[in-house]
Amino acid sequence: MDTSMLILVSPIWYADLPRPVVTFLKQLQRSYQRVVFISDKFMVGFGTCGRTLRKYLPATTIIEKVAASRGNFSPIMATLGK
Repeated sequence: MDTSMLILVSPIWYADLPRPVVTFLKQLQRSYQRVVFISDKFMVGFGTCGRTLRKYLPATTIIEKVAASRGNFSPIMATLGK
């Protein structure tokens, strides 16, 4: 099983990651080559979420952000297919 990628699905709270997600990131016991962050809509908070992810992940981790929309999962599938 390939575990070099972490798929993180979360809402955006007050333009950033929710505290439970930040706690999860702080407690990660391993590093991932790629982290795909998926949230329900593309909004101003995506940039802040990216900075928060960068704060808790190694500099070599590739971070991708994907906006999911109800009923249209093609952006997610395209990103995961890379």
